[in-house]
Amino acid sequence: MFKKEKDKSITPITEASSPTGTLYKNLHHHGPAFESELMAYRIYFDKKQTVDVYGKYHKQLELARSLWYPTDEQLAEGFGDDILRVSGSTGVGTLKGWNGKKAIHIEPVDNREARIIASGPLRTVVDMNSYGWLYNGKKIDLKSRYILYAGHRDAEVYNTFTGDTDSLIFCTGVQKIKDCEMDQNGKDRVAVWGTDFPVNDTIKYGKQTLGLAVDLRKAKCIKPAEDKANYLYLVEPDNNNQINYRITVCSHKETFGYHNSKDFFKYVRIWASRPCNLLEINY
Repeated sequence: MFKKEKDKSITPITEASSPTGTLYKNLHHHGPAFESELMAYRIYFDKKQTVDVYGKYHKQLELARSLWYPTDEQLAEGFGDDILRVSGSTGVGTLKGWNGKKAIHIEPVDNREARIIASGPLRTVVDMNSYGWLYNGKKIDLKSRYILYAGHRDAEVYNTFTGDTDSLIFCTGVQKIKDCEMDQNGKDRVAVWGTDFPVNDTIKYGKQTLGLAVDLRKAKCIKPAEDKANYLYLVEPDNNNQINYRITVCSHKETFGYHNSKDFFKYVRIWASRPCNLLEINY
């Protein structure tokens, strides 16, 4: 995570917080970012808290050099880059509120905080916390922890609430990529495969093809849902006041991954059927 300075330099930091709830323009790549050799993720430091993704051609660590925005020279070397335009969606596995018709952002809050807890070599751990979130008439705290292990493309997501969440319903899922194919079991898994431009500059940057998926077996799912931007599941906190699950992503550009919806969906079904031993998170 990097703070933008007035002289346009950037300073590495491990913690950031804001009572306004947003440091989107004050942080390089708009929030904390983390990676394994296979995939990189970032989380927007604003009301969206959306999980965005960076795909790779080769199995390697890149963010220390590319800082999420590779130069033309780095792209020529075989670096990856941003592969998804998340806009106001859930991206992949972002927890959101639910207003009965669509996913809603995490606002207003008394304070928002990002923390880099661990940065390798075995794993990276990033917290994105919202304090005093006024949601459906109740003030609650939401601590979202993301864990990505070396050698993995999939990440674990632990959402822990403090406060009265009785009767509160949330949602998560995957965004609808343009002309995407979707696969779900109607119970606790959803995946998409599609192609679209990852940024607004459609002249310099070409379309990207990718797959997104969420495995919600460890979460308390209510039912599948859908809005204009997302394929979702409605979820509620479990007996520990948590909503925990896993996310995974694949980029078509990979020299080591999956290159069509059939193979990606097959991988997701296998991945989501294997034992899922998520950690017990206590604060």
